[in-house]
Amino acid sequence: MELFDSSKHGTLSAFFSHYSPSFITYPGTHFLLKPVFIRGFSGSLHLVLIFVLLVSWVWKKFKVGEGEGPKQRFGSIQSWYYKLTLLCCLGVSGLSLAFCLLNYFYWHRNDWSEEKLVTLFDLAIRTLAWGALCVYLHTQFSNSSESKFPNLLRVWWGSYFSISCYSLVIDILLYKEHVSLSVQSLVFDVVCVISGLFFIYVGFFGKKEGRNTVLEEPLLNGNGNAESNNSKGGTPVTPYSNAGIFSILTFSWMGPLIALGNKKTLDLEDVPELYKGDSVVGSFPNFRNKLEAECGADGRVTTFHLVKALIFSVWKDVAWTGLYAIFYTLASYVGPYLIDTFVQYLYGRRQFKNEGYALVSAFMVMKDGRITQAGKFNDILNSGTDFMELVGAHAEALSVLNSAEVEPVEKISVSKEDGEFASTSGVVQKVEDTDVQNSKTDDLPKGQLVQEEEREKGRVGFKKDAEFASTSGVVQNVEGTDVQKSKTDDLPKGQLVQEEEREKGRVGLSVYWKYITTAYGGALVPFILLGQVLFQVLQIGSNYWMAWATPVSEDVKPAVETSTLLTVYVALAVGSSFCILFRSTLLATAGYKTATLLFSKMHLCVFRAPMSFFDATPSGRILNRASTDQNVVDLNMPGRIGALANSMIQLLGIIAVMSQVAWQVFIIFIPVIAICIWLQQYYISSARELARLVGVCKAPVIQHFAETISGSTTIRSFDQESRFRDTNMKLMDGYGRPKFHTAAAMEWLCFRLDMLSSITFGFCLVFLISIPAGVIDPGVAGLAVTYGLNLNRIQASVIWNLCNVENRIISVERLLQYTTIPSEPPLVIESNQPDRSWPLRGKVDIHDLQVRYAPHMPLVLRGITCTFPGGMKSGVVGRTGSGKSTLIQTLFRIVDPASGQILIDGIDISSIGLHDLSMVAAVSENGENWSMGQRQLLCLGRVLLKKSKVLVLDEATASIDTATDNLIQQTLRQHFTDCTVITIAHRITSVLDSDMVLLLSHGLIEEYDSPATLLENKSSSFAQLVAEYTMRSNSSFE
Repeated sequence: MELFDSSKHGTLSAFFSHYSPSFITYPGTHFLLKPVFIRGFSGSLHLVLIFVLLVSWVWKKFKVGEGEGPKQRFGSIQSWYYKLTLLCCLGVSGLSLAFCLLNYFYWHRNDWSEEKLVTLFDLAIRTLAWGALCVYLHTQFSNSSESKFPNLLRVWWGSYFSISCYSLVIDILLYKEHVSLSVQSLVFDVVCVISGLFFIYVGFFGKKEGRNTVLEEPLLNGNGNAESNNSKGGTPVTPYSNAGIFSILTFSWMGPLIALGNKKTLDLEDVPELYKGDSVVGSFPNFRNKLEAECGADGRVTTFHLVKALIFSVWKDVAWTGLYAIFYTLASYVGPYLIDTFVQYLYGRRQFKNEGYALVSAFMVMKDGRITQAGKFNDILNSGTDFMELVGAHAEALSVLNSAEVEPVEKISVSKEDGEFASTSGVVQKVEDTDVQNSKTDDLPKGQLVQEEEREKGRVGFKKDAEFASTSGVVQNVEGTDVQKSKTDDLPKGQLVQEEEREKGRVGLSVYWKYITTAYGGALVPFILLGQVLFQVLQIGSNYWMAWATPVSEDVKPAVETSTLLTVYVALAVGSSFCILFRSTLLATAGYKTATLLFSKMHLCVFRAPMSFFDATPSGRILNRASTDQNVVDLNMPGRIGALANSMIQLLGIIAVMSQVAWQVFIIFIPVIAICIWLQQYYISSARELARLVGVCKAPVIQHFAETISGSTTIRSFDQESRFRDTNMKLMDGYGRPKFHTAAAMEWLCFRLDMLSSITFGFCLVFLISIPAGVIDPGVAGLAVTYGLNLNRIQASVIWNLCNVENRIISVERLLQYTTIPSEPPLVIESNQPDRSWPLRGKVDIHDLQVRYAPHMPLVLRGITCTFPGGMKSGVVGRTGSGKSTLIQTLFRIVDPASGQILIDGIDISSIGLHDLSMVAAVSENGENWSMGQRQLLCLGRVLLKKSKVLVLDEATASIDTATDNLIQQTLRQHFTDCTVITIAHRITSVLDSDMVLLLSHGLIEEYDSPATLLENKSSSFAQLVAEYTMRSNSSFE
């Protein structure tokens, strides 16, 4: 469409030949009035802008570092000027793209002059330049503290407005001279002038206003709003919560974390917290409210109510995921039609000029559609995170619906009595008789057995006899007085349960080698690779055969008979099927055998581990390896390794096919593969540590869940459901942090690999349509395009599987850690077995015995030397923590001494097997069907039947009433008159009739004599203990 017909009003060239003298003052400057110059100059300016933005971005990356993003202020509000500017830039880019496509496909498709080509170049460069400017505005200015736009933008907007006004003036002059002028050019120039005027106004007069001014900054950085920016402890919230659409599509919000992981080993504090809406703590109230609304007044929860509440909680994410899935599916169906059109084009059947470039553009748009879906896969990831957290929280919602409010306990004291074990989450709690108002459990001293990542010196104490370690003071009952201000520095230094071990850095090649060679020494690996190679060769052969032998159209004579075509194709297909069956069978066999052997070895090492291992290792760590890590080895590792080999062989096949069509294409793959390897190396350092953190953070969740289940009755009795629920949600959030960022890091890598492969594929297509017709067989070229369409998937699959294998191999690494656990002494030493009648006398000699529970811990027994005569009864007494139980554990080699000897009838117990020293008997799990008293009675009954020569009683009647205790003591005196009896006293009266009494204090022998002799000396420690016991007993009856 044109404003004036050139045949009536003269052509444009005639105008420039016959312009009036007043129109242009100086000769030789008439080219300034030509639209071709104006469009070319405009395109050049936009090209310079792209270059300047690229240089600015690269300079900032090198100067600031990728780990630091643009400076942000908490609570920043984007002004309307900024939003309208961004929208206007996006509109100019979209308008330029629309005009470019219309010019190319509709307006000028049959008539390409120099002016029209320059105009098309100008529109294309404008589209890219304004798109880059949108990205620059969003990434560099959306959250900055500047009140005005940068000088670079203002200079550019001034230049853009000037060139737009110049173009519009030329259009007006042409209009006055009745020169042919297209309507679209005039409309485009008018829009450019209006947009330029807006840019001039906002650039020089508008300000980016918001609440975060200098005066408000201290308030905004205060404690009142700190939770929105940082989590507790100063850990930042994930950048995903504030990411824009471009950052979400490209996963650029993961850049700082991946850059940090490339510089140092990531720790848990380096991983940002989850956004409140994505965390269990934040999503649980919303889910609970929706579930309560669905259940109604009756409060009955059904599966339908639960599913409905889950869907309504995340329906937006589900809707976006479905939308992009539909778009992805439609884009994948376009490929075959484009390939057919491309083959027809190579045969010379071209419907219009430059059809090849249009096909290339269509291919890239179709592939970009697939990439866009991959970029938006974060919505799927986000939805999955919500579902994981909501399902993890629904049990708490049910608990809230079915529970009633209970008044809090006024005061709870945490005590530790003899014979009880204090765990990390369950302790014996008793309500004190005294009614103390307004007291809080937080004010009470807290004891903790499991070590946190950092502890202050003296904050944590440990003694094997399970005394209570306090963070502020230890109440010790010494000589009848309470000492409230004892310092924890006086406690023995050391921590029993250490932080879970975690390897750092690259996974060693020895881990891969051990996994591959565990089953049959790796003999099946070459056959698996051979089967995969043969399968790929037959696949390529069958595709090549069909491309060569199948006629393109009905009027073309086929190269071979139809029967021959089908016979060869079926033979190749059957052969490839047998190859894949052979490969899959061997892979499944090797994977199953490897997983079985690793589990059996870990199982044996764990059950043969010494007691010190179980003291220092919570059960959650063992269960995590035996469940999660073992599941990865069972189900994921064989498939991942097989997929890696498959994708690598497929990639080599694609490169071979495309190189056969045009060997020059092979040159492109060299830098592409180098870039892929660089991306993989840049990514894997962070992904590896994130995967390890996932394993470390999952163990506390399992441990807490197991303790909650086992202590559910006690939790309900003391109304502690809310505390355990809050702890569980915090642990789930701690586990979700590395889990979420692990998945996001993988998508960060996949997006960049997809973009790289799309660009490579585009170059290959441009090369194919640029060569003269007839040089390449169209069928083979179509085959190359078919393989090229899968290039981005296969190329990304190689790197993705390579990274996945390194992430999954960490589970093998964690299993191998438990296959190297130091084993306890052998059960039987054939060369040094005592006689079956051993021991005859039961004499126990202890020489300079020193015992510690771990190499890094202090000595508990510090050089004990004594003798328990055979056939005599000896009592061992002492205050809590003196080492009584440690001495007994050393007798049974539950704990091996650091130095010293224990001789029983002259035989060193460290030189014989454990089965010769202790009794072999099966015990049911935890003995949960018996009470503590019943367990002790059962053990005593077994002792009476076995008639052992040496009897050790470690507070054997601690859970039995006094009357039964007196009866048992009388029975022991009657039936074990000629046996050596060593008694750890719970009640002092139980050792008064012993032949000898050993009193321990701080791991040393303080007194060792007969009870009568010790009682005669009123200043002896034993006499003081008896006096204290008698006084407490009398006061309890008053």
